[in-house]
Amino acid sequence: MWKDFRKFLADLGPAPNPDYLATRLAATDLTYGPGKVAWMHRDRQPQLTDLMPQAKPVSADCQSQWLTVQGTTIEYSALAQLLGVPFEAMAVALRSGVSPDTLVQQASIAEALIRVESPWMSPERRDAFMTAYRMWHMQVQPNYAASATPAFLFVYSALPRMLKLMSDLEALGLWDPPTVKGQAQRRDHDLWRRYCESMTRVESARIDCPLVARHSLTSQLKEIWEQVRKLEARIRSP
Repeated sequence: MWKDFRKFLADLGPAPNPDYLATRLAATDLTYGPGKVAWMHRDRQPQLTDLMPQAKPVSADCQSQWLTVQGTTIEYSALAQLLGVPFEAMAVALRSGVSPDTLVQQASIAEALIRVESPWMSPERRDAFMTAYRMWHMQVQPNYAASATPAFLFVYSALPRMLKLMSDLEALGLWDPPTVKGQAQRRDHDLWRRYCESMTRVESARIDCPLVARHSLTSQLKEIWEQVRKLEARIRSP
């Protein structure tokens, strides 16, 4: 729990604008502290999720492996289903030393973040992306759980594609053409259309990523990627 405002500001950063509230995301923890609170727009406050009431306790004739989570005995396969990830991904997290209780609490935070609107993600890709997000979020350090949003992972995954499109356009002399004719060629080129489509989605996602919203996607793309790459490594590495 934060007891010093300077530490709070260092962990959470300033509010993106006055319409954002410091929002608690851990349904079963009433304290405010690192990894449990994120800036959320007042009109997009998430519904908090406590996963454990959905857990199916082990039956008396259970023959499979089981473990105890928050006082409830549950099968390994049932826990993976509760977390919304493949069994293998959960097993990797457990082998790396993450406790079952931590997995469930962190998954609850992830579910609260998933419920926030995501206009930057196409509906047909959303389910697959959110499954990948749940798996990635299991690797995040607990004190970064609330700031490791789906929007951040989307930006992290989209920027390399944008850099490749930028490189391809540079090779054709169409990234920053100096002539009107060149600009018209760029405008009509499929690579530029795909870049602009990606840029629109990333700009939309960056609204929920204050830490990566400081640079221009047209003139400082490489700087943004370097910042995002380092940040992603930091929130996953102990």
